[in-house]
Amino acid sequence: MPIAHRDIVAVNMATAARAAAAGHRSAGQVDRAIAIYERALSRMSKSHGKEWLLLDMALACLEKQDQAQAGARLVEAMYINPALFEHERFKRDYADLSSLKEELIKKFTRGAL
Repeated sequence: MPIAHRDIVAVNMATAARAAAAGHRSAGQVDRAIAIYERALSRMSKSHGKEWLLLDMALACLEKQDQAQAGARLVEAMYINPALFEHERFKRDYADLSSLKEELIKKFTRGAL
């Protein structure tokens, strides 16, 4: 099955956004990085690895001390890929989000009772 040109463009856009945002985050420009994530996410479909870009944005939100936005991005990523937390990439690259994931589970469980 041939890969559509738009699929290649979408994957390249996500890769470029991730690299540009990482540069801004390392320079302490977290707001600018979040703006890059938002712009890229608005143009992506779920099938192009959107969940990983959402996780990168969640990490940036944590850097800003904005747990509510980080949690929202984490939940959105989980809805796209329910098996996300079992993925080796999550365990390796997003370990900082594990405690937030546990906190959300506790809050949702408590709210359901």
